[in-house]
Amino acid sequence: DMAGGQQMKLKISPNIPGLKGPYNVYLQTGEVVAPSRVVLIAEPKSSIGSIKATCVVDLTEEANGPTNLSYNAHAEMEGKIASTPEIILKGTVKVALDQFFKNFEKHVSAISA
Repeated sequence: DMAGGQQMKLKISPNIPGLKGPYNVYLQTGEVVAPSRVVLIAEPKSSIGSIKATCVVDLTEEANGPTNLSYNAHAEMEGKIASTPEIILKGTVKVALDQFFKNFEKHVSAISA
């Protein structure tokens, strides 16, 4: 769900005991270097705490080949969510990011087809 082209609304339901959702999270664009880089920023807050997250997405076009997508994410947490063991959060975040980029790839492939 896009709002004004610069913000995306995501509905997430983490699979973490005590932190079930759904939660609405708004992604905003930070730095944009078209067509090779975008920084996504999310700062959701709720009764379970807050998260300040950034994700740098880089696109690298191979000569006569596909475009590679790589990303690096970082988050700072406060409140109840910050007390969740890191090993649980990392796994959950990785699954969520992988799903996000799979969906992203489907949409981009459909547009360029």
